Amino acid sequence: MPSIFQEFIRKYFKEARKDFDRMKRAIQFQDWPQAIFYAQQCVEKCVKAILEIFGEYFRNHGLILATRLRQYIDRLGNEVEFVVKVF
Repeated sequence: MPSIFQEFIRKYFKEARKDFDRMKRAIQFQDWPQAIFYAQQCVEKCVKAILEIFGEYFRNHGLILATRLRQYIDRLGNEVEFVVKVF
């Protein structure tokens, strides 16, 4: 049975993938504001998923989220490969 963190990781990546696909469609229609919005949403959900890998649930976003991720960057190592495969 997957842990609650694994479930959150999968859900974040699933939603991030949807945002990524929405961004690509917006680019096709040259809807730049919408493309930028969905790109930001995609990245934010990926960052939250990465934090979940380390067992940290994070509801906030923006600069606080980026600061927390920075604390884990050096520890990512093999987890980066996992992130790429899941996404």
